[in-house]
Amino acid sequence: MINNKNKFVKAAIGSVIILSTFVTAAFATTSVSVVGNGAFSNSDVSVRNNKNTSLQQSNNAFFSNSVNANTNTGGNKANKNTGGSTVVVTGDANTSVDIKNKANKNVVNHGGMNHGNGNADMVDGRGRTRTTTTGFTDGWFDGKTVKFFYSKFKFFCKEPPTSGADSNCEAGAEPQSKPRGGDIPKLYVMTPLGFRPAENTLQCPTVGNCINHPMTIDVSRVLGAGTENLPLPAHSHIVDEDTNGWWELEVVGVKDQATWDKVVAGKSLDTVRALQADTANADKITGDIPTNSFLFFDVLDN
Repeated sequence: MINNKNKFVKAAIGSVIILSTFVTAAFATTSVSVVGNGAFSNSDVSVRNNKNTSLQQSNNAFFSNSVNANTNTGGNKANKNTGGSTVVVTGDANTSVDIKNKANKNVVNHGGMNHGNGNADMVDGRGRTRTTTTGFTDGWFDGKTVKFFYSKFKFFCKEPPTSGADSNCEAGAEPQSKPRGGDIPKLYVMTPLGFRPAENTLQCPTVGNCINHPMTIDVSRVLGAGTENLPLPAHSHIVDEDTNGWWELEVVGVKDQATWDKVVAGKSLDTVRALQADTANADKITGDIPTNSFLFFDVLDN
């Protein structure tokens, strides 16, 4: 029994985006002084600052996916058995195909013009411009360092579970509310416990301050009383998917420098799983600690 499946998929994406901005303002760096004028004198000052910026962005993406999937149960047959009884038993034959295409994204960052620092204009697929608070952190994915681009929303934390943090974020309990339906990929927040590793191994090195993250979190379910409104610890990130949108946070605590060094060297969830599975590391790394916290970002190759 033979089952053949052929699929041919082509897609072409092209875009050209032109943005022109004209700004007239009395800039804070402009100062005017009138000195030496006598009684009854008249002084006229005229200041005009103009700034023109013209940006053109374009990208093209072409996808060609050709898939030929075959299954064969082994070519079993029976013959020369007239008058007898013949039974042929074959095993199951299965085939699956998974195709993922990811196109380009245009991002215009001109915080020095008519938007404050930390803002950018994102041009979506329909040519619309949306001003958002944006920023980047590093992350680890599949053994390499990638960029996380925070482009749309700040964090999402909703009670229940109950939280004593100003942010309503809670560690040690599963979320009961999510920012959207369906499956949400996991972001593993690698958090050093009881020591401070090298700064260049921390992707959010400042306690209580990281782009679009909550400033505080309730960890009393994990660490006990007195930690209900703890400033967000310094940490790094691991993902196991190259995608974008909402991410559900799970915390993994690392308790010594040697184990942290292995995580940094591996830069992957496989490394974390191997460390968690080794009974010799039982007091060196925690399991996955659930939270009710979600972040929104895109995973970008460096």
